[in-house]
Amino acid sequence: MDKKPLVVVADDEPHVRETMAYLLRRHGFRVQTAADGATALRAGSDPQAAAVLLDVGLPDMSGTEVCRRLRAADRTHDTLLLLVTGRDDLATQEEGLAAGADLVLTKPLDEPRLFALLARHMAERHGSEG
Repeated sequence: MDKKPLVVVADDEPHVRETMAYLLRRHGFRVQTAADGATALRAGSDPQAAAVLLDVGLPDMSGTEVCRRLRAADRTHDTLLLLVTGRDDLATQEEGLAAGADLVLTKPLDEPRLFALLARHMAERHGSEG
């Protein structure tokens, strides 16, 4: 089994999804991608998923709804759930946090901040497993 942490990237825009996957792989993560909500829900339900980046505007099921369903599952209680949106407004932030997101990030992503969040979460998660 690969020891690299698994991050799920869900975005319906292929360029955004693949660019983020590339960056995550360069930082030492395993990546699974999803282009829609149903696929994101399945991938994010994997107990190996350490983090899930969810675009709010996914087709078929919003990223917010995927987040809500993932947070309700026992096996994802320690998964870092990050909602990503192009809308920088309080209502979107509040809705995402109410759905169980750990954070709601605005596009374009601040990459240093994202990787710092992931590193901190991996350190906390690894500490709780040991």
